Amino acid sequence: MKEKVEVDKEKLRVRKLEAENRKFEAEMKIMSMDTSTMNPEQRAYYSKLQMKILQGDI
Repeated sequence: MKEKVEVDKEKLRVRKLEAENRKFEAEMKIMSMDTSTMNPEQRAYYSKLQMKILQGDI
């Protein structure tokens, strides 16, 4: 029983790390976007997202 609890804790830890990695990858994709070719609405949207990422709001 104790082993199962430890295994479940480890699985949860791994899932959390995977989720953090997916979030990081998504944020890096947004941060590296070239907004110079976007229309004004798109540029504003991605600029706002980039600011939220920089401020840690996402």
